[in-house]
Amino acid sequence: MKYGKLIRMFLVEGDPDGIVTAEVQNMTIFATSFPRIKINVFKNRAEAKRPGAYVLIGDNIENPLKPIVYIGEGTPVIDRIISHNESKNKKGFWDRAIVFTSKDDYLTKTQIQYLESKLVFETKNIQSANLENIQAPKKPKLSEVDKAEMEEFFFALKLLLKTFGYNFLEEKAIETENIDIENNAEENLMKDIMFTFKIKSAIAYMKIVDNNYVVLKGSTISKEQRKHIPVGVSDARKTLKSQGRLINDRNPGVLRLTVDYIWKSPSYASAFVAGGNDNGRTSWKYEEKTFAEVEKEYERSRF
Repeated sequence: MKYGKLIRMFLVEGDPDGIVTAEVQNMTIFATSFPRIKINVFKNRAEAKRPGAYVLIGDNIENPLKPIVYIGEGTPVIDRIISHNESKNKKGFWDRAIVFTSKDDYLTKTQIQYLESKLVFETKNIQSANLENIQAPKKPKLSEVDKAEMEEFFFALKLLLKTFGYNFLEEKAIETENIDIENNAEENLMKDIMFTFKIKSAIAYMKIVDNNYVVLKGSTISKEQRKHIPVGVSDARKTLKSQGRLINDRNPGVLRLTVDYIWKSPSYASAFVAGGNDNGRTSWKYEEKTFAEVEKEYERSRF
């Protein structure tokens, strides 16, 4: 069973596009998000003068779903951020920064370096953002207690990033329950709602898990890629191929997915399978009913 978490957000200037702070109840982590034009306002805040890790974020015109990011740390954190506005270390791409500090002076330099290293490693590994860091910082050695505490801190950091609207630290390849799609699809359909999408020689399966649309491991997708395909879908295909998670199949017309993969809408999930723009609300089916029809029946049953 999942329990709720209380996150307190505060619009410092009464504007969600301005300086915004966020904290998780009963945790020392403190996050501040601010636009680049407010850097001189942020530098006068208490958290700017503490040790901290930061993420500089900019829009990616070529792929809006994959932001450009740079990750760093500083003691105090404001000195490093200001340096990125100077010619020697200038980062011209960013328009918003998110800074992670503690509510007091609890975090040490070594702990902050651990967070920076983990941030860079996870961002590079997940590949949901264009990482501007050229070198990966070495992860410092921490005591067993400090390491456990920083891992918990990092979990909260990911939660706050997502609360601010950035999910590039969310792993899209996940582990759902062990489902033998190829040999036992019909039996599993009776136990749980598993949607199917057949197009040409490809057959894909999808479940809804934690409000995400998950194309399941073992699904096959069309190898052919259409002219009109969402950039995020095309990029995901390339990334999964490079990771060895989307492989050739005995059928030369399809590729086989070796992990469960998350999408934020049924249409993105079906576009991934079809290799181009697609209406997932009509393509995904369960017992001959479309996704839209199943959803409508579910809504009726609730009232």
